[in-house]
Amino acid sequence: MNAKEAQTITDTIAVIASLMVDRPAEVTAILIETSKDPVIQLRVHSSDAGKIIGKQGRTARAIRTILQAMCNTANLHMVLDIVSDAPVQYPKIPALQSRPVTGGQQ
Repeated sequence: MNAKEAQTITDTIAVIASLMVDRPAEVTAILIETSKDPVIQLRVHSSDAGKIIGKQGRTARAIRTILQAMCNTANLHMVLDIVSDAPVQYPKIPALQSRPVTGGQQ
């Protein structure tokens, strides 16, 4: 893999993302070498995550399409991973109430 081309692609993805969000200073794109394909980790502020992902993931899909086109030109294959700084929020599950177990007929 050509490291210079991969870094240029990473920087371009960061510029595209920073033009789409309210907090462009908090957009970072890091190139991570893995055993398979290089990964671009795009990190945005939690309030901007929806703008990068878009309705039903359309914006994220468009960014990945741009990434694929740039990679095809450079004869590379890269993966885009979008990460927000938001803490993971799990749905609240009501606590199970203990009920007395009755046996047989009443």
